[in-house]
Amino acid sequence: MWDTGVPEETIGDPKGWSTQPDLIVYHLDRTISSQLAQIGLTPAAVNYVLVSHTHGDHIGKVRLFPDATVVMQQAEYEWINSVPPSDPNLNTLVTLARKLLGHPGRLELITGDVDLFRDGSVMLISTPGHTPGSQALMIHLNKTGYVILSGDWCTSRTTLSATSCRL
Repeated sequence: MWDTGVPEETIGDPKGWSTQPDLIVYHLDRTISSQLAQIGLTPAAVNYVLVSHTHGDHIGKVRLFPDATVVMQQAEYEWINSVPPSDPNLNTLVTLARKLLGHPGRLELITGDVDLFRDGSVMLISTPGHTPGSQALMIHLNKTGYVILSGDWCTSRTTLSATSCRL
């Protein structure tokens, strides 16, 4: 699983889960549970939850997967568990991240780029910037080749063209 989206509780209280409720209002069309059910899976079938970064719209349902191994960058984990930032917005972000992440039963902290299965099929690529421990996911698909998924790495054509990609 790559990220888990917004908390399902946003359906009833979209502003209550936003760190900037006057600017960001979450919208949820389908729950992650219903999307898994559409392909015949349950949360118990998920072995890994790979986290791009710890903003609430990316880790909102990590706790739905208590048996999965949560994989994130060490720098990201240290950032949300360090001394609260003096900036009120950042403090709200890391406080929400700690609340949503909880204490995963299986947590794998990595540093830098990692070949998750040691066969080139699933690579986690360190992409700090949006948050200290942001990471991208590079997957090799047999029919089409490599696909890269990110979490808020390139949010517009402007940032895409201004970003030098090292992959």
